[in-house]
Parts: sequence; C-alpha cells; structure tokens
Amino acid sequence: MPVNKEDKISVTIVGGGISGIAQAIHLKRRLGDKLELHIFEKKNEAGGVWRDSQWPGAGVDVPIHLYQLYSDLNPWWPDLYAKQPDVITYWQSLISKYDLRPHFRYAHEFESARWDDEASLWVFQFRHRGEIVKHSSNVFVSAVGPFHKANLGVKNHEKFQGISFHSQDWRNVDFINKRVAVVGNGSTGVQVAANLAKIDGVQLTHFIRSGGYYNPKVNTKYPNWLKWTFAYVPFANVLHRFYIFTSWEKSSLANGNAWWQRYLRRGKEAKMLDYLKKTAPEKYHHALIPKYAAGLKRVAWDEGWFASLHRDNVKLLNVPIEEADETGLRLKDGEKHDFDIIIYATGYDVAGYGVGLNENVYGEDGTELATTWQKDTPQAHLGVATPNYPNLFFLVGPNALSTSWGYTIGNQTLFISKIIETIQKERLLTIEPKQDVFEAYNKELNGYLEESVYTTSGERSWYRFKGTGKPTVPSGFTAVTLWWKTAWVDYTHWVGRDRNGKQVNLSSRLVARRLLQALTLAGIYGAYISYPQLKLLLN
Repeated sequence: MPVNKEDKISVTIVGGGISGIAQAIHLKRRLGDKLELHIFEKKNEAGGVWRDSQWPGAGVDVPIHLYQLYSDLNPWWPDLYAKQPDVITYWQSLISKYDLRPHFRYAHEFESARWDDEASLWVFQFRHRGEIVKHSSNVFVSAVGPFHKANLGVKNHEKFQGISFHSQDWRNVDFINKRVAVVGNGSTGVQVAANLAKIDGVQLTHFIRSGGYYNPKVNTKYPNWLKWTFAYVPFANVLHRFYIFTSWEKSSLANGNAWWQRYLRRGKEAKMLDYLKKTAPEKYHHALIPKYAAGLKRVAWDEGWFASLHRDNVKLLNVPIEEADETGLRLKDGEKHDFDIIIYATGYDVAGYGVGLNENVYGEDGTELATTWQKDTPQAHLGVATPNYPNLFFLVGPNALSTSWGYTIGNQTLFISKIIETIQKERLLTIEPKQDVFEAYNKELNGYLEESVYTTSGERSWYRFKGTGKPTVPSGFTAVTLWWKTAWVDYTHWVGRDRNGKQVNLSSRLVARRLLQALTLAGIYGAYISYPQLKLLLN
C-alpha cells in the first residue's frame, strides 16, 4: 500500500562522506518508504576524506574494527590498520547494500541554507556546474565532515610556479629525481613523508612547526583463521570490536587533569618519548621532542617516518616558514629553499568551520550560525543541535569527538535518526533543543574541558577554536559517558511544534504512545493464550 505523501519526511544530507553515508543508512533502516532522502555531494563521487586520501601509504590511525558501523561489521579486514583502498571499498559497499546511489546528487557545491518559518522548511541553494539549484526539505543534516575545509597555512602559496597541492587534493605526479617539500608533521604529513622518501632520486625536505607525540604503528595482518572466526563464530567480531573500544577508551582517560589522570598521562608521555629517542636521529631530537602535554594535540602514529629521517635524501627543518615565492619557500631566518614540488599536509580548519556547516546557514531569526559561533564559540546540545536552528543536526559537531571519529559517527548518526523518526511519527513541524538545557549542558561540558589536557598551555592545536581558544572538537566526556547521554532521546530536553504551530509536550505524548503500544501487544498476547478457552466457551 503506497505511503501518503503527508506521512513522508524529507531529509537533506549535505556531504557524501562516511558520516553522510552512515546517517543515510540509519534513516533508511528506521523510516523505510516514509523517508524522502537527498544527499548533496560537492564532488563527483561519494567517500569524503577517504575518497581523497590517495597519497602512498594512506590508511587509518584507528584500528579498523572501530572505524566501521556497528550495524555492518566486516569480518574480512586484512589488517589491524586498514589502508585507504580497503576503507573506501567498505563504505562504497554500504552504498550498494542500502541502495543509496539514487539519493545522491553529485557536483553540488553548498552555497546557503535558510530556515523558512512560514513553510517550516529549510531552503537550500547549491551550485551545480555553474548553475544555481534550489531545494527545500523538512530536515537538514550537516555531514560535511571535520576534514572539509583545507588549511594551507603558508602565506603567498599561490605564487609558487612549480607543482603544489594540499594532501586533500592529492596528485599522482612524477616524484622521481625531484626536490620535494612536505609541510606539516601531523598524521597525514608523517605518512606522506615516510613513503615519498623511498622514491628514487627524491630530495625531501620536511618542514615542521613543533614536535609531537608518536606511537609506533605495528600493522598486524589478520590471519585467515581469525577472519573466519570473526565471520562465523557468534559474537566473535562484536567482542573483538568491544575489546578495541575499551583499550582506546582507557587511553582517553589520560586527557583529564585529576591527579590519577596526570599520572596516566605521564606514563604515556614517557613511553612515547622513549620510543622517539630510540628511533629518530639524535640530531633532530631538539625539534621533535614536544613542549606540551600529550593529548593537547592529536597523537600521531609512526609507520616508518622516524626511520626515514635517517636517510641521506631527507632533511628535517623546524624553522618557521615566512612565505612562498615563485621558486620555493622563504624561512623566517632568511634562508631560501627552492623546490619542484610542495605538498601542504597542513590540516584543516576543524575547530571553526569543520564542526558543522555554519557559514551561510540562517536560523529562525535570520541570524547566520557562523556569526553566533564566532561570538560564543561553536556550541551544540550533545554535539548535534543548536537552539533557533530547527530540524538542523550536525555530524561530528561541536565537542562531539570521543575515542575516535568512527565511533563518534556511528553513535551520533543513530541518535539523530531516532529524533528524525520522532518528527515523522509524531507529525511534527519542528524540533530543537531547549535553550536552558543547551546552556546547562555546555556549562557542564566547559567545566570538564577547563579541567582537561586541552587547556594546559597556549600551544596551537586544531582541537581549539582559532588555534588557541576554547576546545571545540573533543568532548570533555568519555565515550561511555557520551553514549549514556545519547543511548535514548530525553525529550524533556527538546521542544517540538505540531502542524498547527503549537508547542508539543513530547515526553508525555511519547510515554502515552509507548503505553498504548504495550497495552496493544499485551491484548494480542492475552487473546492468543486465551483462544483455546474462548473456543471452549463458544462451543
């Protein structure tokens, strides 16, 4: 029987990376044919950062079993830390499994979204091959991902007349016998440099701004018998994933500032510094040893980078870069270095822009979200929604990250799908967090953050707003705490309006509906077990 159009809910997801794919999957599983789904992607195919991460050796820095959806565990991963081709193949397989391709609209660059209060719709504007495309929807999900807006970080980079690009826009150019600069020593920079150093004739100069903490990355191969166990022994894959989760969750406890957390952190720091001193060349220790606490910045994983620094064709420099010019890079100490190729592994504007679309997003009173966030720093209730922006949800939003990106995405998309299902079932026009609840939550959160490693120094970090401000990427809570807060939707924290524009007491309506469902089921079961007695009476 066809679904009445009035019973359908239209949802627009902006961003076709793994968070957008995960959100689409949960929505289709919950709403089925009651869902009208549109996924707008700026490029010509889905996959986001894993579509773009094509440098040699690209792969996850989190065990892959934690980086997949709990609803779609893959037992056949070849390695503990999967490489880019395996990661993108997994997410593309989910697109096929859930028949998501018809919902994608590729090559659509987001331009604006404005809430139309009279129609109770989000009105979008995209640019598609030079043309303006308008679109409207009941619900807006920002799934642009944390690594959406590249940060080049070098003045006058456009002047360079050789080949230059950000790692996000990787180009498979000829590196043989070239003078190559890599700028940045985060998770991407060390992967790029370690692998480029092996190419014949390359003369590699690696520019770093400061030292950092690095764990050794031992990429274990999964034997066939273990993959078979994951596939066919009940709960084996689930328990393995849970074991990985608990070990990473334990590690995150060291990010607090209680005495026992500082003790854990000092132990981690000593272990990582010992590894650095034993593995990296002594002549670079002064540049590599960090001057801040572990956890203030993302800890990276070394899979051959320290070893590459011993090579004769590799040089490490930690002198700040003044600017780029036509032939290379000029440093603040006056030195000039010429290159054929410059690769910027300089990260992304995560703490400002990357926590959710906010530029050209206008809420109930016409205020741009970016203006609000620039004034008060990015904030959201549970990392997913903000008052005055009805039916707008963020994936990997402000202070949402806990344990890993993969775990966070899986947890958030499930939570958001429950709220959107409620909008559809309760025939609501809008839903948004209550202002007082939003403020109370962020006050509690900020209290945790102020007592965390993220605020222990003035060191720049992409975890912090504008580099040195309030932490806006990591959650102050552990993953277990954040899961507990989002395991179900507490509708006393949310305000909804029905189709007459009246405010709805969501908690009482949902309790009544759940009670009616329970009574109906009890009645059916009662009739079932009583049927023989009824039959005897009738006879």
